[in-house]
Amino acid sequence: MKRAISIILALLILTITVNVDFSALAISKETSVDTIVDGLQDLYEEQEKTGNNFETSINSRIILKSKRYPAEYKDGTILELNNNMYAVQYDNESCCNNALEYYNNQSYIQWAEKDGILETMSWSFGTDMLGTDEAKKYCETNNIEFDNEVKVAVVDAGIRFGMNPFYKSGRVIDSGFNSSGEGDETTAKWVGGTHHGSNVASIILDNTTDNVKIYGYKAFNTQGGSSNLSLKLAVDKAVEDEMQIINISAGGTNESKALEESIINATEKGIIVVVSAGNSNDLVDDTYYPATIDEAITVSAIDYRGNKAFFSNYGNAVDFTALGYDVDVYGQHSASTNTVSGTSFSAPYIAACC
Repeated sequence: MKRAISIILALLILTITVNVDFSALAISKETSVDTIVDGLQDLYEEQEKTGNNFETSINSRIILKSKRYPAEYKDGTILELNNNMYAVQYDNESCCNNALEYYNNQSYIQWAEKDGILETMSWSFGTDMLGTDEAKKYCETNNIEFDNEVKVAVVDAGIRFGMNPFYKSGRVIDSGFNSSGEGDETTAKWVGGTHHGSNVASIILDNTTDNVKIYGYKAFNTQGGSSNLSLKLAVDKAVEDEMQIINISAGGTNESKALEESIINATEKGIIVVVSAGNSNDLVDDTYYPATIDEAITVSAIDYRGNKAFFSNYGNAVDFTALGYDVDVYGQHSASTNTVSGTSFSAPYIAACC
């Protein structure tokens, strides 16, 4: 009895004398990514009402990680994400910059950063060079079948799922995810503009066997633009959907801890994340994101002679290189192919080989 009383007293003393931030120890319930995207869609609509365009909206947004629900600053609208992260939307960049300084000075804030703009990486023979046609023929000739289904997420600007090669294959599938702020948020189908997502999907389709299923996730708009937040949510959803490979043929120059945490979380769950190196003929290291994230597989581009493509980024952050110059793809017209160039089209070759 005395021993029990002593233990209780000791615990009471510990509670009183030790300054414990119990809010930091609270276990938050994970919200589905679809629910978060619904909130993001509301932010898009409110920004449209204020007259803010795509770039202004992103540049007026903060992403932060906090030990507790963050205090409101000025007129910011707070969107709760997962893993103790929050997005805070402002109506102009000036308020956003002031808020960023405010949050970075709060002891309970682990980090705060401005959202950043991302773009698909297109400039506008890989199958022969990789030997995937020969590999597929060998499997067919020798009746080799694969029972295990492999699920590949193409996070991009939407896919023309009804296009003949995609529809007939039965292997290019709508994930039902759209964080781009354009079109129906319950579908990743192409709604106009760039055919980038369809082009990327066509490379993976042509270089894989029938057990590989390709799921489209729409995080980029019709001009091929996106934000770190939009891409982060797409990666989170792909993880939630138990994808095995994620292809991100895009990037920017804004470092994002939020996006990095999502990619690291994916790889820790055994998911392979493949990203493009970028098209600035520049050193990737510490400059281009998500290409510099160690856990991601970064792919640069070569031409049909095996030389570095003139536009391709390079450096120690590059893990593989693949054809990215004058690549034959389809996705623009059902009955014909077109030629594209960019590290965007190198990445899916490596995703296909994984």
